[in-house]
Parts: sequence; structure tokens; C-alpha cells
Amino acid sequence: MQTISTYLLERVGLSVEERAGRLQSVNSSFSDWLAQKGVTDPNTAAGEFESETPGGGGRYTREVVDVDGEYAEELILRERANESQEFVTRVCLIGSQDKVSVYASVSASNINTKISPRPTNGRCPAVLRDVIRRHGDWELNDAALPSGKPQHFYDTDGGIEVCRIILSGQRKFPLVLVSQQRGEFVWDALDRKIASDLVGLGYVSTINEEAAKEVSRRLGRKFACFDGAVRIYWPSGGTALDQMASSVWTPERMLESPIHSNAEDRFRSLLRYRVMSAAALSISEPPEISAAFRAQARKRLADLHRTASDSAEAWEIANSLVSDLDAAQRKLVEITAELSMERTRAENAEAQLEYARNNPPANESDAHAGVDDELNDDEAQDDIAPGEVIYYKKIYSTPNHDVMRRRGDCGHNRWTAAHSADKAWKGVEKLEGRDDWQSFHHCDRCDGGGMWKVVW
Repeated sequence: MQTISTYLLERVGLSVEERAGRLQSVNSSFSDWLAQKGVTDPNTAAGEFESETPGGGGRYTREVVDVDGEYAEELILRERANESQEFVTRVCLIGSQDKVSVYASVSASNINTKISPRPTNGRCPAVLRDVIRRHGDWELNDAALPSGKPQHFYDTDGGIEVCRIILSGQRKFPLVLVSQQRGEFVWDALDRKIASDLVGLGYVSTINEEAAKEVSRRLGRKFACFDGAVRIYWPSGGTALDQMASSVWTPERMLESPIHSNAEDRFRSLLRYRVMSAAALSISEPPEISAAFRAQARKRLADLHRTASDSAEAWEIANSLVSDLDAAQRKLVEITAELSMERTRAENAEAQLEYARNNPPANESDAHAGVDDELNDDEAQDDIAPGEVIYYKKIYSTPNHDVMRRRGDCGHNRWTAAHSADKAWKGVEKLEGRDDWQSFHHCDRCDGGGMWKVVW
């Protein structure tokens, strides 16, 4: 099983009444979530429901413990995502003293035993979205939890404020900065969609062109974000630029997509994966969860011991097993921390390699000498069916024709008929070996050579 992401919501300083109200509210969100899944009686300890996936099914378990004022509830939902994968969502509610916490993990496992990579398109569970919507005061390590709504910064003052946030050593969450180009994002409402994708995990902010200039002036081109680019600024331990870690996607890179795919969906999935992977290694399960359930187990054993005086040996064995579980839990936390450190080193190495790849030396040979196209999948041309829609990207131009490659849909939906595009026509004809298309359209939003939509 692979952990896709983890979440942690905390609220501290609650009165007795506020704590009880918050626990009841989150408990209601759990029940509503199960009801939306089709569970007839969400309050039962276990059950099944019809999955949205054809031929699939879902099941859940729900357990509540309340020992000496310490409350814990665990809801585990297993749902088949497709023919080969099952998603497991575990949500825990903890109430102790003046604090209420909600911990969640999203995992995926292969149904069969084939050892092969499977794409996992994780998303924030709907139950967490509801919990965050009901209460806007959740925190994590004294930092306000990302609400799922973008924040906007304009002009010079906005750029100054964004830089202050980026360089703050107190920031706990990644900041995703979305820039504009000629007053537009690469895709319409991209900022709102990313903010919704990263609710609970990352802040999302937008800047206009004047604010982007100020960010470039203060941070330098290496850490800038402009002309429609999207950049993640990861939290750092200090305010120096040499301590900053970030990843950037230019519009050209965002619009690249394999054949038979949608560029916007692909980019958002990649961004979610980056942030969720970091969260899975950074957010650990609160120890109060296992402590509450172990306290419940000890209480049951104690009750059994009082009612069965001749079971002293069984009591000692069971009590020893619970102690062993405590030790195993502590060891697991240590191993998880070590794994997180190794994963961080690997991510840093990957980021450095990516930067080197995207910033080649000035004396590098002509880029067109050998186009190493990672997105071609297998560009051996298949038979094209009548009415089939194929998208093409101009890679570069020759005196007689444009060099074209098949691509996925850019997602803009701003197509205009190409009445005079001789070099593009010749490029597609050279690639496909035919010119019997029904229509030939150009995308008005794509730059860098442009995108073409051809209906055969």
C-alpha cells in the first residue's frame, strides 16, 4: 500500500462546551460523508455501499472510544477506484483537554499481486473539505490551515507582500504562486482550481504583471514567477535566498501533454502529486490516536481481569502485547522520520537536476539537432479513423514546413479556423503522410509555436 497524502487539522484553546460542539460537528461530517456514499445507517460500526465505479464496491468500519475524557473516533473507508486499484481513506477525530484534531490519510493499493507501477490520482477527501468549510479556524503548528481559496496580490505593494511571505522563516505550508500573462492565466480560473486541489495542504496566491516585476526585482530571475508561470515555494528554515527551494512550470511546460490527454488535467494532477507526496512524509499521525485506542484495550483487559480471577496468565500475556505495540509504534515513528529525510534528499537532488536540464549552458549545441521528445510516447502513426480529432504542437520551423508532433488537448477551447497556414498544413501532411482532413484550427491562447486541432 502506498500513502498518497496525509492531512492534520488542529484547534487548541477550546472551552469544554466548544470542544463538545466541535466533536459533534466533525462527527456529523463523518456521518454525512457515509450517507453521500450510499450508506443506509452511517452510525453502524461497519457496512458496505455501492461504489461509483461500475462493478466495484465499497466498505467501511467506524469505531469510537471515550476513556477518561479522552475521545477518539476512527473511520476507514475502502473503495475500488478502477479494475486494479483500491483507495483507502482513514479519518480520525481526537478530542483531549482543550484540543480537537482531525487526522486523515489517503492510500492506494493494487488489488492484484502484479508488481508494476500504477498511476494514482489522489484528491482531498470530501469529508475533509466539509470539515474545513464548517470551521475556518483550523491550524497546523500554529499556522492557519489553507482554506482552498486563492489570495490575490496586485502591483508593487502586492509584490512586496508576496516576497515577505515567501521569505518568512515561520511559514509552515508551501506557497503556490500563479502569475498572469496579459491579464490571463494559462487556463481560465486556474488559481481557484489549484487552491481547491490543495485545500489543507498549500496556500495559493496570484500576482499580476506589476507584482511579478517586483518579485523578480527582489528575488532575482532564478526565483521569479512571471508571464503565466506557476511556482511552488517550499517552506524553509531561514530567510536567505540560498536556503530557498522551489519548482517552476512555464506556460510552455504546462501545455505539454502526451497524446490523448488533457494538458490542464495533467498539470493539476502533477501539482497535487508534488504537494501531497511532501505532506505524506511531513505530517505524522498524532500519538493521541493510538494512545486512546490502547487505553480502551487496557480498560477492556482490566475489566476482563476483574471478572476472571483464574486468567492471570492471559492478563499478563495480553498486557505484554499492548506494551509491545507501544514500542513498535515508537519505532515506526523513528523509521518514518528517517524515510522522510532520505526522501527530502532525493527531492532536492531531483530539483537540482531539473534546474540544470531547464537551464543548459550557453554553448550547448543547436537544440534542434536532435529533438529528444519525452512526450511522444510512441509516435509510430496509427491508422486515423474518420472523424478522429488529433492535436499537434509546432516544435520548430524549416524554410518549407513546420515540424509537428502529436500532443494532448491544451484545454483552452479557443480554436479558430486556419485559412492561411501553408507551413502548418505541410508539417501535418509530412508527419501523417496524408492531407484529407475535414478541418484545421489554431489555438488563440497558446504561444511558443502554437497548437493545432485537426479533425480527420
